[in-house]
Amino acid sequence: MAIKTYRARSISAALAQIKADLGPDAVILHTRTHRVGGVFGIGAQTITEITATADMRLARAAAPPHPRPTQSTRPPAVPARPNSAAAARALAQKHAAARAAAQIPKGVAQDVAQMVLPKAPPQATSSGGTVAQVIEHKPVQQPAPQTEQFAAEIASLKKMVAHVLHAQRGAPGAIGPEALERLYLDLIERDVAAELADQVVARLKTELTTEQQQDAEVVRTAARKHVASFIPVGDATPPPWRPAKGDKPFTLALIGPTGVGKTTTVAKLAATYKLQHGLRVGLITCDTYRIAAVEQLKTYANIIDVPIEVASTPDDVQAALKKLQGVDVVLIDTAGRSQRAADRLAETRMLLDAAAPDQTHLVLASSAEKGVLMQAAERFGALAPTHIIFTKLDEAVSLGVLLNVAQRINAKLSFVTTGQEVPDHIEPGDAQRLATLVLEGELVA
Repeated sequence: MAIKTYRARSISAALAQIKADLGPDAVILHTRTHRVGGVFGIGAQTITEITATADMRLARAAAPPHPRPTQSTRPPAVPARPNSAAAARALAQKHAAARAAAQIPKGVAQDVAQMVLPKAPPQATSSGGTVAQVIEHKPVQQPAPQTEQFAAEIASLKKMVAHVLHAQRGAPGAIGPEALERLYLDLIERDVAAELADQVVARLKTELTTEQQQDAEVVRTAARKHVASFIPVGDATPPPWRPAKGDKPFTLALIGPTGVGKTTTVAKLAATYKLQHGLRVGLITCDTYRIAAVEQLKTYANIIDVPIEVASTPDDVQAALKKLQGVDVVLIDTAGRSQRAADRLAETRMLLDAAAPDQTHLVLASSAEKGVLMQAAERFGALAPTHIIFTKLDEAVSLGVLLNVAQRINAKLSFVTTGQEVPDHIEPGDAQRLATLVLEGELVA
């Protein structure tokens, strides 16, 4: 699917043609208006020009790159031991380079900026809007998939680096019995931060007897408890009382990067609160940037029979809350933002300030790459989320990074989602459940 540019006499006419041609999931890349025809400007017509695509990979490739913060690939400094420091550095650097090569195939830019939709220009009149021209662009070549052999080599390098790092931190032979060593290597292979893996092993050495440390089942059962202790959990169920007339409803706002499933999660929460808890639910959508986003949530609202309001400014949010004062709980769906776009994050902050929600839930996709997840957690952490929702557990390759994210921000786990079905495939946050997923390395029933 190529990138296309549409020209029409009004923005509504151009958007209608985009939706008919590319479908409701089309992404706007660029908009502009200009005047054509006339004599010395007299009698000229205003033309709206919109560039769009239905392929998110093309959208990312077409977006201008953002400056990438300089990061060293050298692992954190650790106390050196004779004859091992140089080997540790060499292995760690080799491991980092291999990971980069595995995640970004040759020929694909390493700093593809995440798509941020531009603000829509002021609405023009919709009379006489016709598409005058469609300009085709060459599609971007798709990267080749990673081979199983290369993945196995990466896993082997992880094991080697884990041995060296742990040996540098402790005494020779240092991890302990085979069961503890296997646990430690599993945690590292599943992208759990080395300092967290160290803490788990250290606790088990203190808690378990020498005999118990040699029993793999005992070690993993005890480890599950300690891994769970790193995951704070918070209840996101609205209070059992109904607000008095004129009082503000219990309000939850969902924020997060683009493509993490916020709108689908809002629909799942709305169905859960109404059907399982018997609460009156209202929806507010602030996602006026993505084509058909409002229509998508309106469709869900109609199916579960709940009112919905559209708000694009802080004043709109306050007006929408007043209209929904008769409900018990209000769910606010904000537009997805790139963690690198400070101005867009500032807009989201203004919407949150206007809504003054009782809870703000940061939604992150567990299927995202480790570095992206950690950066999103850090940047969105500035908006002071009270809770965190992990989506797409069914698509995740490695779940250990979720443990790192939970430790990075001061927010409690509220929900996880395990599929796309509404109202199913959503679970309340459970530290033991997530700890099991981390240790198993995949989604289990």
